[in-house]
Amino acid sequence: MTKLNPSNIIILLLLALLLFILGNPTFVIEEISSALFLFITKYFPAVFSIYIITDLLINYHFPEKLARVGEKIWKKVFHTDSICCFIVIMSMISGFPSGAKYIKELLDKEILTTEEANYLITFTHFSNPLFILGTCFLITKSKVLTLCILISHFISNFIIAIITRPKEIPKSQRRIKSFQSETFSSALTTSIYKTFKLMFLVLGTSTIFFVLSGIITSPIKSPTLKYLITGVLDLTKGISMIPNALPLLGKGIAILLFLGFGSFSVHMQVLSIIKDTKVYYRNFLLGRISQVAISILLFFLCHFLKLI
Repeated sequence: MTKLNPSNIIILLLLALLLFILGNPTFVIEEISSALFLFITKYFPAVFSIYIITDLLINYHFPEKLARVGEKIWKKVFHTDSICCFIVIMSMISGFPSGAKYIKELLDKEILTTEEANYLITFTHFSNPLFILGTCFLITKSKVLTLCILISHFISNFIIAIITRPKEIPKSQRRIKSFQSETFSSALTTSIYKTFKLMFLVLGTSTIFFVLSGIITSPIKSPTLKYLITGVLDLTKGISMIPNALPLLGKGIAILLFLGFGSFSVHMQVLSIIKDTKVYYRNFLLGRISQVAISILLFFLCHFLKLI
């Protein structure tokens, strides 16, 4: 029996997709327009300025200076050099895929080791807090429930960080390779270029999976199956499709599922960022599966304690 060549399978799938697009132009245009609207009105305004500022902070050696603050506590809790706290804090503020972005940048500057990078990739997957408190609140219509989602999502990452931390605390201060800071004008130009490059990556992958989710779910009649498949492919679209009739507990679980896993759209973004490094995608994937389970358990604990 002749084995199918993987490249031939991909060609067949792409041709089928092309035929669908040519046969349903209005549907595809509407899906792409929706993806662009969400990107322009939600994602871009929330993170563009943050990415610029953090790039400038890295240029002026802020991560190294931040590492000196609370160094003993950081090493005792996470068993890594305190330089890692910059990536954790900034990924919490910016939202995914910024964790992978900062890991790649500090790895390229040899501020971060490969071992630390592979550790950090497992738990620096944070949704933008503004997205949870804003967009997710519009779905839940409950401030308490939204806050429990935010807490469960964030704490689950730190639980993963504790579970997967290195066994031993670093005994000596790692020597960081120094690099010359660029002038402000040059650093700003570089930051804008790199940020737009990342923005186009996010926009491109999000748009592709936005369209794919629409194509795959178009023949599906079940609303539950439709929003679950959509959320796994593109979390923003999946969360927006959660039915209003769904009980609050069900809404919280669905949102945490989509946020914790990150959707294939985010996974593709992370893969693209770390492709030229020795950071392993499997660490990111295992982290996402663990985060889904832990965050939902924490959410159930909030429900058990009658916080929601």
